[in-house]
Amino acid sequence: MLRQRVRSTIGVTNMFDNALPKEAEIILALDVGKVTGASLWVTNYPDRVITTEIPTRYKVRDVVEDLVLNNDNKVTIACENFIISQRTIKTAQDHNALRLIGWLDLFCEKHNVEFHLRTAASAKSFSTDEKLKILDWFTPSKDGHANDASRHMVLQVRDSYPEIFTTNILPRLAKVLLK
Repeated sequence: MLRQRVRSTIGVTNMFDNALPKEAEIILALDVGKVTGASLWVTNYPDRVITTEIPTRYKVRDVVEDLVLNNDNKVTIACENFIISQRTIKTAQDHNALRLIGWLDLFCEKHNVEFHLRTAASAKSFSTDEKLKILDWFTPSKDGHANDASRHMVLQVRDSYPEIFTTNILPRLAKVLLK
């Protein structure tokens, strides 16, 4: 059920061809907005992410509900925070990000799902395009929302699974960046 729903919603190709083992844990990283970037990572497949852009907040809701309610695996959600500033007051006319963050916060609390908010600046400064390309987590797209979600994913994996980050992700980055 989960495999089929996630596949149809976010275009999964191979990661869910077999049922996930019960010990597998999932992180869903989101760059919320009118179009939401999504990046999905599973502990059993530490070198891979599935990324996409979800066109409406209602589809985001469906993806999150299916992921949390229709499987037994631990799920963590990492999300870009929307900071209201002088600039965003003038330029941000779309309220989808605020609505989604509020809904995610309440939904995650209700269902005992870890929920982490991060700033765009922290994600972009640590997880550059170059690093995403080295990891093969870079997804070309019109507005880059999928990559922004993957930036948050790198930070969440680093914080939630330091042993996996240290043994699977950091060495791949170091090989290229330290040359």
